Amino acid sequence: MSRHAARALVERQLVVGDALLGRASAGESRAGRLLALASYGLGDRGAIDWPSLRPARFSALAANPPYVNVERIEPAVRRFLLERDPCAQRRFDLAGLFAARAIDLVAPGGRAALLVPHPLLTQHYGEPVRRRLLSETTLERVVDLRAERLFPGAAIRVVIVVFTARAPAPDAVTRVEATGALPGAFRQSDALAGPGAMLRLDAAGEAPRAASAPSTVTLGDAFAAGWGARGVPVSDFQTRAPAGPHARAMVKGADVSPWRLAPPTRYLEYDRARLYRPSHPVLFTSPKLVVAKVTGARGLVAALDADGLAADDSVALVVPRDRLDALPPAEARRHQLTTDPRRSALAKRYPLELVLALLSSAALGERYRRLVGGGLNVYPDDLERLPLPPPEAVESDAGRALVHVARMRLTAGPADAPALDRAVDRLAAQLLGDAVPAAPTLPLGRAWAASWGARGVPASAFVLERAGKDCLPMVRGRDITPFRARQVRWLRYAQGELYRPSHPIFFSPGKVVVAEVTGARGLVAAVDDAGLAADHSVICAIPKWRLDALDQATLRRHRLKLAPGDADLSRSYPPALVAALLNSRALGELHRTTRGDGLNVFPGTLEALPLPAPESAEGPLGRALAAAGERASAAATPELLAAARAEIDALAYALYA
Repeated sequence: MSRHAARALVERQLVVGDALLGRASAGESRAGRLLALASYGLGDRGAIDWPSLRPARFSALAANPPYVNVERIEPAVRRFLLERDPCAQRRFDLAGLFAARAIDLVAPGGRAALLVPHPLLTQHYGEPVRRRLLSETTLERVVDLRAERLFPGAAIRVVIVVFTARAPAPDAVTRVEATGALPGAFRQSDALAGPGAMLRLDAAGEAPRAASAPSTVTLGDAFAAGWGARGVPVSDFQTRAPAGPHARAMVKGADVSPWRLAPPTRYLEYDRARLYRPSHPVLFTSPKLVVAKVTGARGLVAALDADGLAADDSVALVVPRDRLDALPPAEARRHQLTTDPRRSALAKRYPLELVLALLSSAALGERYRRLVGGGLNVYPDDLERLPLPPPEAVESDAGRALVHVARMRLTAGPADAPALDRAVDRLAAQLLGDAVPAAPTLPLGRAWAASWGARGVPASAFVLERAGKDCLPMVRGRDITPFRARQVRWLRYAQGELYRPSHPIFFSPGKVVVAEVTGARGLVAAVDDAGLAADHSVICAIPKWRLDALDQATLRRHRLKLAPGDADLSRSYPPALVAALLNSRALGELHRTTRGDGLNVFPGTLEALPLPAPESAEGPLGRALAAAGERASAAATPELLAAARAEIDALAYALYA
């Protein structure tokens, strides 16, 4: 056939019109459809009368449908589609409706190839279309073109979907291709049975990954997520200075950095009657979480807003559901905000800082990436589908540790942020049930030396109530409570007469004394800055830099080991830090495990206990732990001591997680 003849044939067969508005409902006549269009003020609008076409269905179809978000569709058309097209849900895109229309138009055995936006494969709005593709057609191939810039200047990423209009076989396999990558494949039945019937393309050329086991709690169970307000045109509603009676300081996506918001520089004219999408003011209350609409290199970009800022639709806002309790039911429904006493009670068990830490973590960022198939944009309903750890885990040592680290991260400077981010990642992964490699540690004996106090037989000849010749103020095991060491007796330190004299260097100030018998929580330790002597009911621990003053013969006689580098290493572990670790629930539990629940403490078992790696001890968590140890030692009331110990338990758990 000549080119001229082919062109003439195409022109005779070519049909131009609106394929969506012309779609008839089951049993609907052409007159009924036109009447429906007229009732919406749409007129005929060039709607295609599909039944009048011959053939009404086609053997081959290729399409690049329009990518038009529901919010950019004129209101009358939007209402018409929402009410009459089952694939039009919430924030749908016209590309999805055209893809569903393509399924209707291909004759049995015919084939179609569609160039569609990638979010159609993973986003909530595309689920009805995906279910039709997976259940009604044989999905032959998905070509991942996300790495290609097919539309310069546009941020949208696209894929090609190729299908045959034939019900899939039970073992039907879809091939996945991508530029410069090995092909992959997935079973249609597996994708259809997965959450949301998603087609996840986690990396170029990889087959969509199987979904992980669903969590029993999602973010949406305890928190409500929604867009900020939208006004059209933007210039009428966003100004550099207050321009109207409803002006409120606002935040935009560009103002959101990990954990923090930039100071507001714009104002939103929050006139709910004029805004295209006003957003309910409950979403602007503080404190709340603000999530940028576009993900960052690490994943989600979230921050805490403590100032009650307004926001536009370049951010998603996350608020605890108990904030919705005061909303009248009708108003809540109008803004798609669900009120539920059970959800409100659940929200109170999740500190906002913990949820911020989870959203900022690599673990939840990866889950979001898989959930949306690598898409850049963040949507409120996708945030609500993210998993949260169960409430019991939030109230565990790991949950308390994550809350404490999150509060530190909110005020941290640039130098400390990376170390705290790593701690957040480890704790979040643990709470979400991921495998977490053990934190790097070294034995306490590498940096500190432990030894019994002096022992004399009989004890009454050496432990005295009053001072006498050769007497030193002393501490006994019963005189040690967590972070406190009292002097109530005197030790007659006659080295030639003592059964086990202990080297006097272990009585110097700046040591840590540990009671030989453990307490209800585990080890009982205190910093001794007074230079007290001790008897054999106490283990004395000193930093190894103190041993530099001893010669090799003395070290051997007292069985003290000093390897090259040990003295320098010990300077990374100040006494307050070591005492805090020894008094922590984490190290107490570890000692109890290794000792088989034995009550006694021995110098060897003490030296075998793990210390955090030097970089962790010198980092923000180690410094905070040492400071908390000092506060515990100086606490003037039981309440202050309890607060310091709670902080110590959280920080120690974070260091060892």
